[in-house]
Amino acid sequence: MKSAKFLLMALVAMAFVGCGSDDDNSASTPKLATPTPTVDQSTITATSATVTWSAVTNAASYEVQLNGATVQTVTSPSVSLTSLTAGTSYTVGVRAVPADTQSYSASDFGTCTFTTTGEGGEGGEGGNTHASLSGSNYYLISLDAATYETIKDKVVADFRPNDTDCFLYDWASNFSDGTSAGPNFYGVVDSWVNIQIGTATGWFGAGFFSTNLDNIKKLAQIDADVNNYYLHMAWKGTNTGNYAVKLYDGVIDGCPVIVNVDDEYGFARDGEWHEIEVPLKYFYDKGLKYQETVLTSLAPDASGNVGLNIMAITQPDDGTMPQSLQIDAVFIYKK
Repeated sequence: MKSAKFLLMALVAMAFVGCGSDDDNSASTPKLATPTPTVDQSTITATSATVTWSAVTNAASYEVQLNGATVQTVTSPSVSLTSLTAGTSYTVGVRAVPADTQSYSASDFGTCTFTTTGEGGEGGEGGNTHASLSGSNYYLISLDAATYETIKDKVVADFRPNDTDCFLYDWASNFSDGTSAGPNFYGVVDSWVNIQIGTATGWFGAGFFSTNLDNIKKLAQIDADVNNYYLHMAWKGTNTGNYAVKLYDGVIDGCPVIVNVDDEYGFARDGEWHEIEVPLKYFYDKGLKYQETVLTSLAPDASGNVGLNIMAITQPDDGTMPQSLQIDAVFIYKK
């Protein structure tokens, strides 16, 4: 009996030793360094913001929380938060998660706070709403998703390229993609139309074409109050040269305004964003006219597509040849 009792005690002792060893291993697993997130103030809008932090050594991903609830897992040290509420304070938490969970454990959460701007599109509290978003009756040609959320209730027709019924065409087949990673005209970290232009063909043409006939016919609503409508565009670049911006109505073959450097509808080539607003009356005086009878009876084009070039940007007839095209926030709206 004595031997049996000794054996039982020995097994119990071994069990305690084993548990103690496992606890020591767990305690010795180091945590990853805690991220230090910050908010890029220039990206804060009524519904969005961008948070960045320095990459953490040995981290495979980052868990992102918003007011204590996990909203995203990302692999790069930044996150774009969207669908936020205007005029609201948020706390963002970020922790680093390791790939090798045997050697490292997840970090603690690093946090930062920010407050979204006032209600978008209505000149809300905070006074940060851009004037061009305070109008009505928007016909969109190019606009980022976050800014769209601030005016979506005022959009009459959306012609932004979507590869379904709205397209951006390279007529001369001499474009290549440029790099466009915000902030864009409205300070949102998002892409914009950035095209590098090849010079071999001696001309270029970018056409925003839509086959959405329901939206196309809505352009006729502009005709009754054309004096209060404007074409809004934001441009940037460093290349000299002119651009011809053309609107189409189903009859006229592109009614142009020349965007150059020095004149009324030009912009400085300093690499900064510049706003251009052209009254629709300017185009009407040159022959443009949105007529319901025309817009509802469009004929097929040379490729058999029934639709309309909503807007095009081409090389003007004066022979200038810019080497890039960077444009954002393109829409027709009512002031």
